[in-house]
Amino acid sequence: MKLDQIEVTNSLLLGLDSNTKKFLVIDPKDHSKYEVIDLKNVSKSLVSKSGHQQKIGNKSKLALTHIGLELLRNNSAEKIKEVVFYDEDDNDSLDADAQLFIANKWDNLIRKNLSA
Repeated sequence: MKLDQIEVTNSLLLGLDSNTKKFLVIDPKDHSKYEVIDLKNVSKSLVSKSGHQQKIGNKSKLALTHIGLELLRNNSAEKIKEVVFYDEDDNDSLDADAQLFIANKWDNLIRKNLSA
């Protein structure tokens, strides 16, 4: 693999080879655990968010508790992989808004590399 996009955070090591349409996910705690996802088998990429409403003054804002990037199999709603960018219960997770920005960036990168 020849990675042309790389992301390193406290909780993720990601890479993308746009030429071969391969997405690499490495466990940062154990570099021997990794997954190579062939984007030719992925039909859809989407950022999933969950949280709870939080009142700030007169406004209500969604306080994010989980942010993931879901990759769905061709012709199916079956999830091939969910890459977790933020989980409120995970001490390694950074700021939710920053992780949402990174998740959206990777969603866009992957969408550009999906077979149409």
